[in-house]
Amino acid sequence: IKDQKDKKITCIIVSGDKDMLQLVDDGQTEVYLLKKGISEYELYNEDAVKQRFGFGPEHIVDFKALMGDSSDNIPGIAGIGKKTATELIEKIGGVEKIYKNIKKLEAYNIKKSLIDKLKQGKKDALLSQRLAQIKINVKGIDFSLKDCVVSSYDSEEVKNMEELKKAINDKKIALGYFCDERECEDHIKNKTDGAKTLNMPL
Repeated sequence: IKDQKDKKITCIIVSGDKDMLQLVDDGQTEVYLLKKGISEYELYNEDAVKQRFGFGPEHIVDFKALMGDSSDNIPGIAGIGKKTATELIEKIGGVEKIYKNIKKLEAYNIKKSLIDKLKQGKKDALLSQRLAQIKINVKGIDFSLKDCVVSSYDSEEVKNMEELKKAINDKKIALGYFCDERECEDHIKNKTDGAKTLNMPL
């Protein structure tokens, strides 16, 4: 969808993963961030991201690169946490800009001890930045909006499939068993007329 900006389509990503916030792009991509299962959620556009983190979605990757994320095995820079990472991004910018100005950081009122941590952790910061970045330029994936249009369906066929599923769960059809139409009807006692020849093991 990101490749179809001219179509003026808004994509809403539903996820419990905060990493998805890096994809937020006003007018095109928003994120429904789930909090507790699906009962609580919050819709994030660019303004909502800025309000929560103090910077825009373009710096979500930098934020993780600096502070790390143990749940995703992203090391970050030793000794730098959420508060310090936020301060660096607000005062200077992203990882590239921080290291481009590494010799001038004192002019940004950055303490020498923090500058030393940044110098020592440069390798981890650059690695973490790559790990935190969601790839959106994967080749070989065909996408058509026409294929996503919801169409009508046969409600009776769906009902029959549900009945067949129940029959299987009731162990009326053995796992891995192939059957023809007559045998299936015998097994499920005519509960469904949708049990045609099964083409694969159940």
